Amino acid sequence: MKILHGENLVKELRNLSDNVSKRLWIAVPYIGSPTSLRKILGKKWFDSPSVSVKLLTDISEISNINSESIRHFYERGKVKSLTGLHAKIYIIDDNCLVTSANLTNTAFSKRYEIGVLFQSKQANTLIETFNEWWLKSVNLKPEDIRIFFTKNHNSTDETEITLPTLWKLPNDPGSFIKNLEKRYLNYDRIVENFNDFANKYSTIQRLWKDSPLNLEIDGLFNYLYHHAVGKPSNEYIKKMPRNLSEDQQLSEIKKWALSYRKWNEQKDEDDIVWRIRNSEKLKKFFIPSKVTKLTKEELKEAFMCLNSLTSYPINRTKILNNNSIQEIRVAINELVNGDGELAARMDFCNKIKNLGTSSMNEIIGFTKPEKYPIINKNSNCGLRFFGYQVRVYN
Repeated sequence: MKILHGENLVKELRNLSDNVSKRLWIAVPYIGSPTSLRKILGKKWFDSPSVSVKLLTDISEISNINSESIRHFYERGKVKSLTGLHAKIYIIDDNCLVTSANLTNTAFSKRYEIGVLFQSKQANTLIETFNEWWLKSVNLKPEDIRIFFTKNHNSTDETEITLPTLWKLPNDPGSFIKNLEKRYLNYDRIVENFNDFANKYSTIQRLWKDSPLNLEIDGLFNYLYHHAVGKPSNEYIKKMPRNLSEDQQLSEIKKWALSYRKWNEQKDEDDIVWRIRNSEKLKKFFIPSKVTKLTKEELKEAFMCLNSLTSYPINRTKILNNNSIQEIRVAINELVNGDGELAARMDFCNKIKNLGTSSMNEIIGFTKPEKYPIINKNSNCGLRFFGYQVRVYN
């Protein structure tokens, strides 16, 4: 345990954050500007796919939160709201700082704040407490997210200029923006949106109750992009996401869920059949005891199950010819059976030439459908069609 105050408070926090490797979880009601975020926390947490990012705040007091900053957290990790939150907790790997300081320039440079740093086993109870609060908290509603994505405002505390500067903040390491070019950095965010949609859909219907929900949702998104009258989600590969209230969103989900049901009733074979078939095949190929021994022909057969490599069959050949079989085995084993963050596993697998992010997502989506959705152009446009603030898929 270490007691920190003055300039040592922000220096210790920044040092821990600059060396983060697996987790940055924050519970705080006031959030300052992106510049303040970077000066206090650096940006390794934002850049590193191995880092789990969670922000717990209280959006009922929106004036306390800088909208641009919360967008960065939302796009990079997971954001939830807990009404009445007043604590300030910074969890970095296995270290936990409990402090009076909000995540603002004013708190760390103009106020007399203090904090207690708990490390290793000492931090376990605090990490458990964060998890308990996280389970009690709620996801942001579509209208809440729309406010943050359409308005720019500074938090009240951040704009306070009457106090003299007491301590100097660390240097700003530079902009966040360019780093989001790595799509897999924000895949956790897309997965959260997909799961939120899937939960809402499942309250309306389940066409195949004995099959994984994520595969059914994949079918719906494919229907909306390729087969539904007017192909309603197709244009959202370029258009901004729709602005829907929660009630409007639920109404739209119900409308198109029922449309998908009717379309299936007219088909000779259920839309989910080929998904189940490919899922079962890939599960057998990519179990830990099998994947590390796959032959070139077996890998070719496995890749035949992926829609992304069926659409562009030349890539199947390129993958097998431009990489060693051992490299492919190791990468797929880590992607499917590794226990690190999804983004980190995709980053590791990214070294396989010609195996793109769509193929990676199909691999994990088919082999672990109970846990992972299939993220691709269809799902991305579908989420945008239903009002989720996800970035354009390309």
